[in-house]
Amino acid sequence: ALAAAAPDLPALAAAMEALDDDLRPGARRFVFADGTPGAPLMVVGEAPGREEDIEGRPFVGAAGRLLDRMLAAIGRDRTDADPARAVYIANVLP
Repeated sequence: ALAAAAPDLPALAAAMEALDDDLRPGARRFVFADGTPGAPLMVVGEAPGREEDIEGRPFVGAAGRLLDRMLAAIGRDRTDADPARAVYIANVLP
Protein backbone atom coordinates (compact mmCIF):
# COMPACT_ATOMS: atom_id res chain seq x y z
CA ALA A 1 0.00 0.00 0.00
CA LEU A 2 2.89 2.38 0.78
CA ALA A 3 4.49 1.72 -2.59
CA ALA A 4 1.21 2.22 -4.44
CA ALA A 5 0.69 5.55 -2.67
CA ALA A 6 4.14 6.89 -3.55
CA PRO A 7 3.91 9.33 -6.49
CA ASP A 8 7.64 9.16 -7.35
CA LEU A 9 10.94 7.52 -6.40
CA PRO A 10 11.86 10.01 -3.64
CA ALA A 11 8.47 9.40 -1.99
CA LEU A 12 8.91 5.63 -2.33
CA ALA A 13 12.37 5.86 -0.76
CA ALA A 14 11.01 7.94 2.13
CA ALA A 15 8.17 5.48 2.73
CA MET A 16 10.53 2.50 2.68
CA GLU A 17 13.05 4.19 4.96
CA ALA A 18 10.31 4.88 7.50
CA LEU A 19 9.31 1.20 7.70
CA ASP A 20 10.11 -0.50 10.98
CA ASP A 21 10.89 -4.15 10.26
CA ASP A 22 13.02 -6.99 11.63
CA LEU A 23 16.04 -6.05 9.50
CA ARG A 24 16.15 -2.41 10.57
CA PRO A 25 18.05 -2.88 13.87
CA GLY A 26 21.04 -4.46 12.08
CA ALA A 27 21.36 -1.77 9.41
CA ARG A 28 23.41 1.41 9.74
CA ARG A 29 22.00 3.18 6.68
CA PHE A 30 19.10 2.84 4.30
CA VAL A 31 20.27 1.75 0.83
CA PHE A 32 17.74 2.62 -1.87
CA ALA A 33 19.28 3.14 -5.32
CA ASP A 34 22.04 4.74 -7.36
CA GLY A 35 22.28 5.99 -10.90
CA THR A 36 19.82 7.69 -13.21
CA PRO A 37 16.10 7.09 -12.61
CA GLY A 38 14.40 6.22 -15.88
CA ALA A 39 17.59 4.79 -17.38
CA PRO A 40 16.98 2.15 -20.06
CA LEU A 41 19.08 -0.35 -18.07
CA MET A 42 18.33 -1.30 -14.47
CA VAL A 43 20.43 -3.67 -12.38
CA VAL A 44 18.75 -5.24 -9.34
CA GLY A 45 20.74 -6.97 -6.62
CA GLU A 46 19.57 -8.89 -3.60
CA ALA A 47 20.56 -6.86 -0.53
CA PRO A 48 23.24 -4.45 0.67
CA GLY A 49 26.46 -5.82 2.08
CA ARG A 50 28.78 -4.26 4.64
CA GLU A 51 30.23 -1.60 2.32
CA GLU A 52 26.80 -0.66 1.00
CA ASP A 53 25.47 -0.33 4.53
CA ILE A 54 28.35 2.01 5.39
CA GLU A 55 28.00 4.20 2.26
CA GLY A 56 24.23 4.04 1.81
CA ARG A 57 24.55 3.16 -1.89
CA PRO A 58 24.07 -0.21 -3.65
CA PHE A 59 26.96 -2.10 -5.22
CA VAL A 60 29.95 -0.19 -3.83
CA GLY A 61 32.03 -3.06 -2.49
CA ALA A 62 34.09 -5.52 -4.50
CA ALA A 63 31.00 -6.66 -6.41
CA GLY A 64 30.18 -3.03 -7.17
CA ARG A 65 33.64 -2.37 -8.56
CA LEU A 66 33.29 -5.44 -10.76
CA LEU A 67 29.83 -4.30 -11.85
CA ASP A 68 31.21 -0.85 -12.75
CA ARG A 69 33.92 -2.48 -14.90
CA MET A 70 31.33 -4.71 -16.59
CA LEU A 71 29.08 -1.72 -17.27
CA ALA A 72 32.01 0.25 -18.69
CA ALA A 73 32.74 -2.64 -21.05
CA ILE A 74 29.29 -2.18 -22.61
CA GLY A 75 29.48 1.62 -22.60
CA ARG A 76 27.40 2.20 -19.47
CA ASP A 77 28.11 4.21 -16.32
CA ARG A 78 26.00 4.62 -13.20
CA THR A 79 27.07 8.26 -12.86
CA ASP A 80 26.22 9.28 -16.43
CA ALA A 81 22.96 11.18 -16.96
CA ASP A 82 23.11 10.59 -20.73
CA PRO A 83 20.33 8.06 -21.50
CA ALA A 84 22.62 6.30 -23.96
CA ARG A 85 24.98 5.41 -21.07
CA ALA A 86 22.72 5.64 -18.01
CA VAL A 87 22.13 2.85 -15.50
CA TYR A 88 19.85 2.64 -12.45
CA ILE A 89 20.91 0.27 -9.68
CA ALA A 90 18.80 -0.96 -6.77
CA ASN A 91 18.38 -3.90 -4.41
CA VAL A 92 15.33 -6.04 -3.76
CA LEU A 93 15.94 -5.52 -0.05
CA PRO A 94 17.07 -2.00 0.86
